Amino acid sequence: MDSMKIALVGAPNVGKSVLFNRLTGRYAAVSNYPGTTVEITRGEALSGQMVVEVVDTPGTYGLLPITGEEAVTRRLLWEEEFCLLLHVVDTKNLERALPLTLMLMEAGFRLILVLNMYDEAERLKMALDCGELSRRLDIPVVATVGTRGWGLVELGEEITKQATELVVTARSSPLGSVLHIPYQPSIRSYLGQVTSSTRTSYPFSSKTIALLALEGDTEILNWLRPWDARTIRLLSNEVREASHDY
Repeated sequence: MDSMKIALVGAPNVGKSVLFNRLTGRYAAVSNYPGTTVEITRGEALSGQMVVEVVDTPGTYGLLPITGEEAVTRRLLWEEEFCLLLHVVDTKNLERALPLTLMLMEAGFRLILVLNMYDEAERLKMALDCGELSRRLDIPVVATVGTRGWGLVELGEEITKQATELVVTARSSPLGSVLHIPYQPSIRSYLGQVTSSTRTSYPFSSKTIALLALEGDTEILNWLRPWDARTIRLLSNEVREASHDY
């Protein structure tokens, strides 16, 4: 059997832990992330003929951390080689969750969007077409009700499909295609310069790193090679200074 690693990500209170328990169905190891009091839960699931390590990450709303929990989740995504992310959302609050979906896609992660608590959305008479949403985002979308186990078979099948594709295309291949979002000309030029100047491949796309730097994220620059960090810092400072001139 081969072994792979997937992570459940998403905002707090969207049912990630319930889905984690449903997927693993066995003993989970809980430990604090080094140097913090934030707990990380790990378990294993059998996906086809592959043993999959499943990690339940702390709740997060984005890749620019505000809380300690968000900082730990981002560090996990940076440090650990996840072959697949399950972005778990509260279906009735889908609109608020989609920005993180787009961030993760733009960062280059292979992604399944999990519309959890789907029954609550149905009770509110929210009509959602998973197929159409999948077509528009160009990623798999699966509806679930974690507390009842509804949709878990379909989710397991999609996980197996994605994992199998990774084995066929080789693990060294990128985790996913980088999403293209239209930015204003000055930002687009800045992102182009960063992409062409970055000498090393990182867990996040160069575009995502550049955007975080532009937002004042100094921590992520400390994770880069000195040349790349210096280049991005200079370019982001130029964009900020130019914006102050208008």
